[in-house]
Amino acid sequence: MAKRKENKEALYRELKRLSKATNQRILEIEKRYGKDSWAIGNLRNRLQNPKLNAWTKTGRVSVRRDYSTLQMKAIIKANEQFIKSKTSSTKGIANIKKDVVKSLRETLSDETVQLSDKEAENLYKILEDKANRGIVDKLGGSDIFAIVSDTIRADGSKETFERKIKQVLIYSQEDKDTVNQLNNIYDKYIKGR
Repeated sequence: MAKRKENKEALYRELKRLSKATNQRILEIEKRYGKDSWAIGNLRNRLQNPKLNAWTKTGRVSVRRDYSTLQMKAIIKANEQFIKSKTSSTKGIANIKKDVVKSLRETLSDETVQLSDKEAENLYKILEDKANRGIVDKLGGSDIFAIVSDTIRADGSKETFERKIKQVLIYSQEDKDTVNQLNNIYDKYIKGR
């Protein structure tokens, strides 16, 4: 019985150490990329599991002595995997973002149209923005980007944007989610540029 208690205490110390490191990384990522970062979201999804319940309301890894040995091991494993991942640091996220932007530029450029770094970065932001998820799923990222680019190159007006959207998407003004997402894209990436 004493050995089992010592083992649980050792697990608790390891959990505490790793959770502290994880929470520090989460704080750094949130400072630079906001609370809705993809890397943090994956960890949160794992730890919000009702069997673990190891994610706090403030968005940190919870550390409690009353976790079972199995729960502690699962939380330790999640912490270790997060810390080892490239997306657990701001530098790693920046490198991945740079690679994605480069890949987008290479994929969408051809002999007639060369995508600039700024345009590829803009596309990345559109695709990354969770507020656009539904419309991106409906149309696809390349269509959204083409519409945004064409609107900017034309005159940047809302009317031009809406006309180009209606060429590829049939929607009703009563479809508030779609209308709100389209307005969000226009406001952020065309009007606000």
